[in-house]
Amino acid sequence: MLWANGQISGFEMKTGNAQLTGNQASVFVKAGKDPDGNQLYNIPANATVTSRLLKTLNMEKGQTLAEAGYTNGIVIKEVRKKGLNDKG
Repeated sequence: MLWANGQISGFEMKTGNAQLTGNQASVFVKAGKDPDGNQLYNIPANATVTSRLLKTLNMEKGQTLAEAGYTNGIVIKEVRKKGLNDKG
């Protein structure tokens, strides 16, 4: 996770034609593209997070991002790289 300009953000690395996981697809909200054409998403402030992100943000299980002080949610940049089977 990165903190810049008062906003916390992260990266989601996808290779080849990989799609968002089911959990990601149910929570991530498309938020446009960055200047390099990477898809941007927002994890809304009313969302709860699990696992590694929960620990990284030092949050309690079941706590929303807003309750933890992330009132603007979290911006996620999707970065795509070629997969093992991609030609070129």
